[in-house]
This record gives sequence, C-alpha cells and structure tokens, in this order.
Amino acid sequence: MHGRSTKPDTVVVDLRLLSTVTLDEDAGTATVAGGALIRDVVSTLQGQGFITPVGLIASVGYVRWAMYGGYGAYASRFGLGVDQIVSARVVTVSGEIVTADAGSDLLQGIRGAGGAFGVILDLTVRVYKLSSILAGIIVFDSSDLPGVVRKFEDGYRALGNAPNGLPAPLYLHQIVPNFPTPVLGALFMWANEDTATGEEWIEKICALAPVMSQTVTQATRLAWLDEQSKLFAQNMLGRMWTINLRQITDEVAGVIGEFTGNRRFPDDPHVLFDIHELRGGTPSATRQGAGIGKDSVFHAQDPHFVIEICPTVRTRRSSRVH
Repeated sequence: MHGRSTKPDTVVVDLRLLSTVTLDEDAGTATVAGGALIRDVVSTLQGQGFITPVGLIASVGYVRWAMYGGYGAYASRFGLGVDQIVSARVVTVSGEIVTADAGSDLLQGIRGAGGAFGVILDLTVRVYKLSSILAGIIVFDSSDLPGVVRKFEDGYRALGNAPNGLPAPLYLHQIVPNFPTPVLGALFMWANEDTATGEEWIEKICALAPVMSQTVTQATRLAWLDEQSKLFAQNMLGRMWTINLRQITDEVAGVIGEFTGNRRFPDDPHVLFDIHELRGGTPSATRQGAGIGKDSVFHAQDPHFVIEICPTVRTRRSSRVH
C-alpha cells in the first residue's frame, strides 16, 4: 500500500529514527516521538504498568494514528487516540520548532487534521494505569454466514440498548476474514482488573451466536497487540474503504451477511471486512455534549460504526475481486 499517502512532486520525511517513548508518571503522560510505532508505545508503557489508547496493528505509526482519530483498543474506556493529545512539538514550514499547548489553535488543528501544519516531532499524550486485561478472539460458526451475522447483530444491539448498556472496559471489534473461507469473528478485550465481570461478558458475547472457538484469556497488552497484528497483512496491493453509520440496522446486517456470505467475497487471505465502533457513553462519544470537543477539529464524536472494507490482495493475479 506504499504510495497511498504520497503525491507526485512532494517531499517525504522519514521519521523512523525518532522512535523514543518517554513516560512521565507524575504528570500521567507520555511523550511519543514522531516515528514511534504502536508497538513501541505499548512495549514502553507496559513495563511501567500503563497504557494509552492504541490501534490494532503493531507496525502502524502511533502519531499519525492518534492525530486523525485513533480508533481501536481501549477507546471505549479511555477515549479515542485524538482525545489523548495534550501538546505537540512541530517543525513549521518556516523551519521553527514550536510547541502547541492546550488551548492553542495549533493544537486544536493537530487534533484531527494532524501533520497538515508541519512535521510533528512528538506528541504528549495521556496515559492510564492498567495492570491486566482479558483478550482473545471469538469465532462464530459461519456455515450460514448471512444468518449468523444477523443473529449476532440483533443480539449485540439488544445488549447495547439494555438499561445498563455495554460497560466501558468492554472492547469488541467485529471482523470477517478468510479462515480460509469467510467467518464472523470478534476481537474481545476487557480492559479492567475486575476479571470476574469480564468473564461474565465473555459468556454474554459468546451467547449471541453459535461459537466455533474462543481464545479469550488473561494476557499482557503487548502479547494481545502482537496477536491482533497477525490477522492483518503486512504487505498487500489495493486500498481500504470506509463508511460511517450511526447503527447496524437489520437492513445493514443483511447487506453485510449477503456480501460476505456468498461467492462475491474475494478468496485471497489478505481480504478483510471489519467494524470499528465509537460507543455512546464512552469518553470521546460524550465530549462534544460536554463542551470539550471544541479543543479538536475531529468531529466524528457522535456514537457510530466505521465499516472498513479491505479488498486487498497478495498479488495482482492472486484473487477474484468483484
């Protein structure tokens, strides 16, 4: 996918040697250099018993991921990556190194529009104490994939609409990969030391549809990051497409099930269909209502789902793509 983020007659600055992550435990923040990968962030913070919201793939650059939204693990409990940024150091077009502090127009722009204002040397972000998680993959019996998608979505919607709704420590990321044929799965994570309640929610999610396998267990943050990363191809051709929806209705679930459950779904192992979510009642989803969203230009902070369609392939001739 190299080249999807570049344009002809422009300059690309490689920041990979700027990869340090420095924890300030007293301030409750970490400073992440512009070239640090998500694995660098999790590895450093885990050693001190901390975490900050991160994406799903270890080899993705943290700073760009955070500046442009930052969906992924831990967001339901702590908020999106973009809402963790408290300051930044930037090299401007004139060559000055400036600090974008809280309340400044520059920081507001960086939080959502990212590197449009200069080269980001580092971000300072909020971090949180977290000693353990429950994490793993739940794979549902997908012999009737359209039917199991509908059944799962009906049940998941009902859990969310229940009086107490879904708890903030629960993170669930729906996926349809080729294993080697399309199956419905869910990346499950419980970001809280209360493992007894986490076990109850494992049972509730497994009850939504017939389960083929589940691997949820107590894990370190780094081990879970590496496990998730294995699901996503590191080298591929193609691009990803996304669309935001306020909810997964019966009609939407039907379209998802019909597409993934028939022979139109490409057979290449790099192809993936997945769903990110910003849940109502979680920190980022309530920010604008609380008046906090004004310090960011990232406005997709109402509850919604991000439908991600990844028609990516290993080689140009390796798959039927319709």
